[in-house]
Amino acid sequence: MIIPRTDQPAMDVSDIKGLVIIDLWKDIPIIDEWAARNNEKLNLDAFQSVIVANYELKLDSDDICQHNVLQHYSWTNFTPNILLSMVKYCRSCRTHPWIQNQLTDRSFLILEPEDMKHHVQNIAPHIQDWLVIGWCWRECTHTRPIGFYNMRFMPYNFYVTNWSMVGVGPDSVEHLQKDRLRWIDYGNNLFQLEKYAR
Repeated sequence: MIIPRTDQPAMDVSDIKGLVIIDLWKDIPIIDEWAARNNEKLNLDAFQSVIVANYELKLDSDDICQHNVLQHYSWTNFTPNILLSMVKYCRSCRTHPWIQNQLTDRSFLILEPEDMKHHVQNIAPHIQDWLVIGWCWRECTHTRPIGFYNMRFMPYNFYVTNWSMVGVGPDSVEHLQKDRLRWIDYGNNLFQLEKYAR
């Protein structure tokens, strides 16, 4: 459900410094089409921190976001829960090459809400606003551990645009309108997930 913005400052994608990527895998034609359409709209270098929540990835230390987790959380900042999540959710998928080629040392594979909180507190405490891009609408972006159902309880602001969701057509707005979650309309094709109290 979309609700109008009240008393919040104007904002657009360029103001958002964090990015969450959910299930953008290789070898899925619709993701290839989405990447081609949005190549000009999304530059990962513009984000100060990138959380890759690609579930079912093949374990691969050459994958930069997995390498960064191993590098940071297995030695000096040993955090077993983050490492265990990698193993728990591994399968055989690979990150889409368009995304993979843009990942940097600011990109981490983070798969659980508590791990995201720990990571943001320790790596990017200055980032409160996160753009979410992802595959599908309900199954991946809503019900994954790092998905909208859990994000609404997290202490950050999460946003989508009319183009950031793969698999829902070129315009995500109709899906926001039908969604059971509440989305605040910023009036410039940017929508914030409304926070809920626990």
